[in-house]
Amino acid sequence: MKLCLPLEKNNLDSLLSVRFKEARYFLFIEDNYSRSKIIVAPRKKERLPFLVTSNETEAIITGNIDPEHFDFFKASGIKIYAGVFGITGREAIRRFKNGELEETIDVPGTAKGRML
Repeated sequence: MKLCLPLEKNNLDSLLSVRFKEARYFLFIEDNYSRSKIIVAPRKKERLPFLVTSNETEAIITGNIDPEHFDFFKASGIKIYAGVFGITGREAIRRFKNGELEETIDVPGTAKGRML
């Protein structure tokens, strides 16, 4: 499965970004580590959906994600694992592979689709 992880720095041992759209880098990686690449985040945040979908992402592991991105990615068939804080990209992948992360079904931190 191809994963997307928003990172603070440009390596697998970087912490996950607290907010998806504020990440400095995006890691695209197969969950078996067979292929990976890190891309500098686009300056124009409206390009994030294209960046993620054009890299054939199947799941996103992140801290917070805003409602617009959440809705777009869910509609695109991309699974979202939000609320993952304070760990590295490597640890997030390990937890994902071990089934320790729970898929986020509804927009995190919202009431009926609106940010609280």
